[in-house]
Amino acid sequence: MRTGDGNESDKAVFGQILSDVKKQIKLDSIMVCDSALYSQ
Repeated sequence: MRTGDGNESDKAVFGQILSDVKKQIKLDSIMVCDSALYSQ
């Protein structure tokens, strides 16, 4: 778990947080996120 700065952009940090979580959990899983994760 990571507490973010309230001024951080969700779009800028969600991808990295999700990647870090997947490394720690090591389970086959599906992650469900809102639109803040998606960017082109």
